[in-house]
Amino acid sequence: MSKNNFNRSFAIILGINNYENDIPKLETAAPDALKLAQIIQDQHTHLKQQYQAQNQYEVQLLLNQRVTLKKLRELIENFKKGQIFLDNKKVTVTKDDRVLFYFAGHGIADNAMDNEDGPVGYLIPQDATDDKSTYLPMQDLHDALNALPCRHMLAILDCCFAGAFRWGSLKRNIVPKVTVYKERYDRFISDAAWQVITSAADDQKALDSLGQRGTVIDGDEIHSPFAKALFDALRGGPDEGPDFNKDGIITATELYSYLRDQVEILTEKHYKRQTPGFCPLKKHDKGEFIFLLPNFERDKLADAPPLNVENNPYRGLQSYDEKDSSLFFGRENLIKQLYQHVVSEQHALTVVLGASGTGKSSLMKAGFLPRLRHCQEYQFQILQPMRPGENPLQALAQVCSPIATAITAEELAKDEYALATIVENRCKADPKTQLLLPIDQFEELITLCNNDQEREQFQKLIKNAIAKFSKHIDVVVTLRLDFEAQFQNSVLKDFWNDARFVVPPMTQDELREAIEKPASEKVVYFDPPSLVDELINEVVQMPGALPLLSFTLSELYLKYLEQRRDNRALTKEDYKELGRVVGSLTKRANQEYDRLVAEDVAYQNTVRWIMLRMISLQGRELARRQVPKSELVYPDKDETERVNTVIQRLSETRLIVEGSNSQGEPYVEPAHDALVQGWDKMLKWKKDEEENLILQQRLTPAANDWHNEERPESYLWNTNPRLDLLQEVIKNSQENWLNQLEMEFVKSSIVKRDEEDIKDKKQIIRILYRAAEALLAANQKLEALVEAVKAGKELKKLQLKYSFWKDAELCAQVRRTLQKTMYGVKERNRLNIPNDSDKVVFSPNGQLLAIAQVDGTVSLWDRTGKQLSGFKPFNVGGQVWSFSFSPDSQQLITVSTDEVVKWWNLNGQQVGKDLKQPGIINQVMLGSNGRLMIFSDNKLRDLESGTQLAEFPDEGIGYDTFSPDGKLIATGTAGDTISIWNVDSKKKIVEIKDFPFFNSNIPVSISFSPDSKFLAAAGYQDDTVYLWDLKGNQLAKFNANQNGIKDISFSPDGKQLATIGIDATLRIWQNLEGKQLAELSLDDVSEISVSSDGQLLAVSDSQRIILWNLRKRQQVSQFPQQFTDISELHFSADNHLLAVSEYKGTIHLLDLENQQQLDTFKGNDIGYSQGTFTQQNYGLFFQGLSLSKDGNLLAIGGDNTITVRSRNGEQLVTFPEGPAPEEGNIVPNWVQATAFDPSGNLLASSTVGGTVRLWNWKQRKEILPNPIEANTTQTFSVVFSPKGNLIATAGLDGSTNGVRLWNLSGEKLAEFKGHLGKVNQVIFSPDGSLLATAGNDGTARIWDLSGQQLAEFKGFDWVESMAFSPDSKQLVTVGFTYGTNDSPGLWRAALWQIEDLDELLVRGCEWVGDYLKNHPNVDESDRHLCDDVPSTAANPDK
Repeated sequence: MSKNNFNRSFAIILGINNYENDIPKLETAAPDALKLAQIIQDQHTHLKQQYQAQNQYEVQLLLNQRVTLKKLRELIENFKKGQIFLDNKKVTVTKDDRVLFYFAGHGIADNAMDNEDGPVGYLIPQDATDDKSTYLPMQDLHDALNALPCRHMLAILDCCFAGAFRWGSLKRNIVPKVTVYKERYDRFISDAAWQVITSAADDQKALDSLGQRGTVIDGDEIHSPFAKALFDALRGGPDEGPDFNKDGIITATELYSYLRDQVEILTEKHYKRQTPGFCPLKKHDKGEFIFLLPNFERDKLADAPPLNVENNPYRGLQSYDEKDSSLFFGRENLIKQLYQHVVSEQHALTVVLGASGTGKSSLMKAGFLPRLRHCQEYQFQILQPMRPGENPLQALAQVCSPIATAITAEELAKDEYALATIVENRCKADPKTQLLLPIDQFEELITLCNNDQEREQFQKLIKNAIAKFSKHIDVVVTLRLDFEAQFQNSVLKDFWNDARFVVPPMTQDELREAIEKPASEKVVYFDPPSLVDELINEVVQMPGALPLLSFTLSELYLKYLEQRRDNRALTKEDYKELGRVVGSLTKRANQEYDRLVAEDVAYQNTVRWIMLRMISLQGRELARRQVPKSELVYPDKDETERVNTVIQRLSETRLIVEGSNSQGEPYVEPAHDALVQGWDKMLKWKKDEEENLILQQRLTPAANDWHNEERPESYLWNTNPRLDLLQEVIKNSQENWLNQLEMEFVKSSIVKRDEEDIKDKKQIIRILYRAAEALLAANQKLEALVEAVKAGKELKKLQLKYSFWKDAELCAQVRRTLQKTMYGVKERNRLNIPNDSDKVVFSPNGQLLAIAQVDGTVSLWDRTGKQLSGFKPFNVGGQVWSFSFSPDSQQLITVSTDEVVKWWNLNGQQVGKDLKQPGIINQVMLGSNGRLMIFSDNKLRDLESGTQLAEFPDEGIGYDTFSPDGKLIATGTAGDTISIWNVDSKKKIVEIKDFPFFNSNIPVSISFSPDSKFLAAAGYQDDTVYLWDLKGNQLAKFNANQNGIKDISFSPDGKQLATIGIDATLRIWQNLEGKQLAELSLDDVSEISVSSDGQLLAVSDSQRIILWNLRKRQQVSQFPQQFTDISELHFSADNHLLAVSEYKGTIHLLDLENQQQLDTFKGNDIGYSQGTFTQQNYGLFFQGLSLSKDGNLLAIGGDNTITVRSRNGEQLVTFPEGPAPEEGNIVPNWVQATAFDPSGNLLASSTVGGTVRLWNWKQRKEILPNPIEANTTQTFSVVFSPKGNLIATAGLDGSTNGVRLWNLSGEKLAEFKGHLGKVNQVIFSPDGSLLATAGNDGTARIWDLSGQQLAEFKGFDWVESMAFSPDSKQLVTVGFTYGTNDSPGLWRAALWQIEDLDELLVRGCEWVGDYLKNHPNVDESDRHLCDDVPSTAANPDK
């Protein structure tokens, strides 16, 4: 039993035969009414017991005279009051009642054909006249019936023009036959049903005349044809009856359908055609007025289809496919028109055009294709609908496979007639069947296909097929209207205009069908029914709203499922909660997004990047894009898992759909363009990430092509400027949207680009350092340094850019070149000056340079090379013979050839009066008392007082120069000698000979250093600058490259020298004497050694030992002991002990702190042991002394023995180094060198034969099974690394040196090549990262442990000893420089900076900075070469 049963059922039945006032009488009206009353009263008795009471009618029968106008008015008034007069009393009608109203009699309609508002119908009362005022307007009856408060009402009018009644009702189409399920039956009786059945239409003139109602015989009764059919229906009738579903229910709709069929056929055969009508009244809802038949039993009704996700009557954002045709409504007329266009009008190409969201795809797939498939007129073979996608030719080959199994995309690409050939072959096989090729979303040729050639070929295939076989193939495509312009001039342009089929927006009635009918199919209702009207009103004026409408309806359905109500109703409350049509999509998408982010905030980026991949930016509006699932695999497994979760969630909510393309590859895409066009987050993401989105849509196909072609390097983006953007994307893990393949592609591109870039940069670096080397060789040292700095800068940029890059050889070469140019350059700056400049002088504060020209013009420059700002050059009135600054650097004193002395301020204005001086003035100088002096006519005078201070013999040739302190004068004599005199004693203190400038009368310039300790000279004849100390030792000599030198001047601090050249340049020189720390003049130096910290120098002259402090440049002490023929000196690691070996074999251990001898040992007599042959061929042997790190152990080598003693002299062990020499071998097995490891437990020994052995000296055992073959001839030096894990050796391989690095297993790790001749010493830096070697070729070299030379220091003829500073940043070298015939050679110590690339760049840039910034001939690109190189603390402004 249904819970919605009726309370009471009323039947008001009226019939009039006996009309008065000349109105024709009727024969069947009253009998029809009477018969109906009997059927209605009796019908319930035939039902099953449980249905009888609720279906029993209370009948009021009114016949003939009881149906006057007055009676009818009373009846209507009662209706309006919600009452019925029954059994002589009024009964109130309630909301749970139902009412059946029947009228049989005359009816009439005015203006049935002419009234635009429809005909005006009347019922004719029994007492009516020909006056219309005596008629009852059907509208009054309509309004009265509508006023009844009952739930169901059915009005049946059997009279002429009864159809006019419908003009007062709703104009809705008839619901087609439906299956009545339990739920639908309950809905029928629970919802309002207000329906009207009329026996005739409103415009059937055949029944206009009164009295012309037809009659039929029913047994012995006569009834109207309509009444007879009605009775048969209610009684179950002899035929099939109106119960079309055989469910025991006759609905008003079924009743009407039955009556229409019966009456139309019957009246058409015997009378004029009579067409019954059917309409709902305004109060009608989803109910149905029903009559039950005897066989009715509710429990036997089928259950309605279950309401679950699978039975959703709406597709959401997805288009309707052919399988969904049973749910596709509202486009019947358009389907017919499309069918007409394709089939009847025989257009071989049809382009179904419409704005996004107008239902183009659904029209074709769910409307047109099913219609065509069931077409009886023509036979079609319909190919599977295809979408072009990214590879349209592949998609076409796939759909053509049923008719051309062997066709491939490659064949289609080669032959533009391939499709035409397929059609031709198929036509021959089956000429009677037409081929249909449906292509959905034709715009994907633009939005997804990135290959222009493939896009054009696809269209050519279609064109040639339809052009050649138009009668055998039809091509129907759907296309978004905003893409049409891109095809109108395409390959298909000749067919385009005729092919257009525009899809208009849906009308309100069509929208109603699209909303209501799918719901009806699934027995789903709208609550209230007016919700349908709200939906329609919201979207009817909204372009492209169908997907949004469908999505909203789908969401309403899903929301019903969530709540699981039992009324199968989609409610207005849910509709509002969803945000109505406009907000439903956004709200649902946001809900899913928020749910995901609530689970894990990482979903923010995941969802964003997935959805952005689904956007196509082609066309004027956003479009969706199919994304292969392979595109959604990411390097991060967690991200891939999140992606899969997002796909699952969004797919479950039907925001996106999953499918497979023509290649069978799975993909996902937005269910409709509406999602990408309407989701607020999507639009914001697109706006924010448009640059990345464009980049991604270019990158993805490039990466796919690369992968599909087996990853050739030529496909990479190594030259694409977008690669830099992608590299930034990779760096930002939070914003990295690259998938696995894209990441591999980008990284491969970066590697390729970097390889090419590194290759190019290396070539540039090689060009630069080679240019520096060439310039250095050509004595253009400043230019060489600039090129070396360029090479260093490029190398540094390369290292910073590619931290992974390693090229030890190149790095070492650049470092060597930079170091070589840095130590070789003396020119600090260069100024372009006027051609006739011939004098230069520094200001006392060192900030200014004054330059004088031959014509007497004087200009001022700062020492950086810029002419002094605001200073205007002035002319002194004659050629400048000499000039200088005042002591405060604020004035200039000039002496011109007219023997006038003048003072000038720095504005170029003369200060004071001219001073006329007698004779030629050679020099103006600042005396030690701060007063100015002049030298003229070989006399020295005070400038202001004129007092003569000294006079000298006239031996010069006019180029005599005083020292700044006025105590010395240098004179150039005829010949080749410079003499230096003491001014006070007038005695010559030194002569400098072999000076080439005095062989002729070529001008020469001589300048003392400010401290009067050095003398520089240069001249026209030779482009060379010389530097001597006051003992006559030449300290420096270098070519100036100025084509000759006019003048020379020291800076006040003596660190720089300025020269004016014939080439019109002024050059500033620095590092004039190199890195000399100390200079030793000993008659007979036999041995020399540097302490391990580089602080002390021990020197022997065979008998004495002298200690020097190298930092202080002074002798510290001399040992009182006398020694005999000292052969070796060795400092201990802590520099507290010194081991001394004599040639005869005596060994002394000296305490340096206390200046005393600790012990003396007897070793091997080197001379006796060695012999003449070995001495001539191997040089002098050594005792092989070494001290342990803590100074407590002393190892002694010698003739095939090794001895270890304590520092107090105790012999700890002695043992043979190796087997005795074979008989006849005159070369002894002599131990040349020994070395303790840092722990003192291991000892290394090397021999004349070139072998090195490692010993556990305490146990007198070798730790290696075989000795290390360090050299082929002999090994001079062996040393352990600070960690004790490595050994370095140096010796000879025949006549060439051999320096090598070994591990303690005897494995050679590196070889160090570069020295010419013998290497005297090899040492490790204290940090163990470097090796230094000292050689007889005059160089000390720095190496890394791989064998790359990092630096080379020159300055000696041979290097004897060396040591690192404790921080490994400096190297002290001691070596010898040969003298000339008249001067002895010198032992000198030099300090060298061991600089890495950064430090060399800093120092190089400080050196050339002024030159680069101010010299006019420097390329503009080079001026900023050093801008990003930091300055040192000593030079903060550089």
